[in-house]
Amino acid sequence: MRLGNLLRTAGTFTLAAGLWGPGVKIAKADLTYVVLYSGGISQASNYPRYYQQMNKADQIFSTLFGANNVYVLFADGQTNTQNQSNNAMSPFPDVVAGNLFEATDPYLEDVLETDIPSAAEGQPYSLIFYSFDHGGPVTDNSTTSVELLGWNPLNNNPNANTTNAELSSYVTYMDDNSHPIAELFDFNECYSNGMANGPKGVLATGSDVFAMWAASYCSFGDGFSNAFLNAVQSGLTSTYAIGQAAVNNDPFGPNGTRQDAPGYAGYSFDILTNEQVPEPSAILLLAVLLLALCGATATRSAARRLRRPANLIR
Repeated sequence: MRLGNLLRTAGTFTLAAGLWGPGVKIAKADLTYVVLYSGGISQASNYPRYYQQMNKADQIFSTLFGANNVYVLFADGQTNTQNQSNNAMSPFPDVVAGNLFEATDPYLEDVLETDIPSAAEGQPYSLIFYSFDHGGPVTDNSTTSVELLGWNPLNNNPNANTTNAELSSYVTYMDDNSHPIAELFDFNECYSNGMANGPKGVLATGSDVFAMWAASYCSFGDGFSNAFLNAVQSGLTSTYAIGQAAVNNDPFGPNGTRQDAPGYAGYSFDILTNEQVPEPSAILLLAVLLLALCGATATRSAARRLRRPANLIR
């Protein structure tokens, strides 16, 4: 039976479309904005791996989307101060003037709620958010009330950190006041699961969000972060393919020492075209349904042949 006829059988067009999920936005965007965040807390706690991964991320995403579309929030926001634990400075050669900020909550809020929507000028866009720094619970041992720890070397800035609820509120504001099509979040710090999941996580903000996380509690080294960046650098563009590659290649993940508990979930889309991509499970289910329909059609055809007079069977 021809595939076109098969898909028309029993309203399968409707069923196949439904596999992509209800209420999602299927469209292209001409713009992608990237936010890279690493608080570091203080010079003593701002380990070199944070800068190394942030600079790598900046180079990758500046190449993909243009340096003007990449915002970097790192430590004190300076390139000529010794802000790393090894007394090194933190140059970001690909960052354009005006796109490097101190990594604290007020600056993050401004970038997400003001700078990016203003730059988009009413055009639809997608967002990629990457963080790699220190994270922790807002209350002792909580995995649902968690926060990104910002730059706070004197421990006297009550607005340094960004909770999962606060980040989700900024994302919701963007959704309500501008035109994001799809959003990818990659969290690589301790307690990062809570930044993505639960009632306060970014996945709860809408159907067009995809999120990745390194751990529910403590994360180890730069394993998940580096696996994510390597996946993007290798040319993978589907969020599910990127997430799977990051989990598989995290040296501290399920295929390694199992010290991390990485994962991913949410809206499947292509980060270059911003078009929706069916999840692998949806493709498999569709294939199973098509095979079942083929079998049912063949069975009905055979039954009709058996009911014909012998002299009419060809």
